[in-house]
Amino acid sequence: MSNVRVTVSGRGPLAERVPPGCVLDLADGATVTDALAELGLPASACVTVVNGEVARPQTALSDGDRVQLYHQRAGG
Repeated sequence: MSNVRVTVSGRGPLAERVPPGCVLDLADGATVTDALAELGLPASACVTVVNGEVARPQTALSDGDRVQLYHQRAGG
């Protein structure tokens, strides 16, 4: 069974939830939702960017991906 290793960084308030230099080892076929679950974050808590592109929770991750998490802002 192969693993997917991704580097994750948090921006804004999420920087406190994601340790500097965070690397996750996930199962092959892992998604953005799986990565967020490893960090204890719900998908609704952030906007996720993978390799510079906004990603949906069901987006599959590949080995070497760079994942950035941004705080989800509510309008009002």
